[in-house]
Amino acid sequence: MSPQTVPYTQPRDHAGLPALTVPVLVDGVPHGVQLVGRPGAERRLLDLAALIEERV
Repeated sequence: MSPQTVPYTQPRDHAGLPALTVPVLVDGVPHGVQLVGRPGAERRLLDLAALIEERV
């Protein structure tokens, strides 16, 4: 993908921050929730992603 198609991920990538996107359905429409954490917070992000998937 080019930077034009994903403009919001580049600054976090360059900063070295862990990030992930959780796919969710809202009223039957697919959306993505992006989570960004502090350096070293990968486990916390994965836990939050699991919580979102469980509740949405």
